[in-house]
Amino acid sequence: MCGAEFSELKGTPYWNARCSQDTVDAVVEHVTHGNSFVTTGQLVGCHRTTVARIVRAAGTHARHLHDLNARDLKVTSIQADERYGFVGRKKESVWDATVIDPSSKFLIQGEVGERSATLAQSLLVHARERLTDPHGLVLFTDGFLSYQTLFPEVFGRPYQPARRGTRGRFPKTAYRIPRSSAHVRIIKEYAGKRVVKVRTEIAAGTRARVNEELQVLGFW
Repeated sequence: MCGAEFSELKGTPYWNARCSQDTVDAVVEHVTHGNSFVTTGQLVGCHRTTVARIVRAAGTHARHLHDLNARDLKVTSIQADERYGFVGRKKESVWDATVIDPSSKFLIQGEVGERSATLAQSLLVHARERLTDPHGLVLFTDGFLSYQTLFPEVFGRPYQPARRGTRGRFPKTAYRIPRSSAHVRIIKEYAGKRVVKVRTEIAAGTRARVNEELQVLGFW
């Protein structure tokens, strides 16, 4: 006997929770439905710090489960988007960026941080790693220009351009967009906080490929 103790709950949010499994389930349900930690604590009968600890453990477990199962995904289009929110009693702003399958609404990848090219790159690169064929899809995004800049590098095929002459450095790696791929930007125009116009723009690829995907999604 090694003297070690084993539990089927180890590695789950129930492990060392110091409260019942029903309480853990209730906390996760209330928080995922938009309730604050304080409100959730009042509803389930525990302190907000306990709610925070349970949510942290549940989030880590959910992330590991997602990383384990969201692999080799067969999709023909993906949709990237960001939304603005707050954390820490609304004292700190943050952007929640996601990539989903627009057909099933399955969450492929999520990232949190400042709305920047770094966030967009991390989002797209990690999403690409989960796909069976990253070179045969249509990417739908909003008007954030970083997506347009990153699309060829992330979803294109790299090649080395020929060097002119026999001296000097080779040109930087370039990228070809496969005929089976496209990037569509959906741009909202505002008057104050009100959306007054929505226009679409094909940033890469062909209209024929975009129309084909819109038919698959039932929008054409």
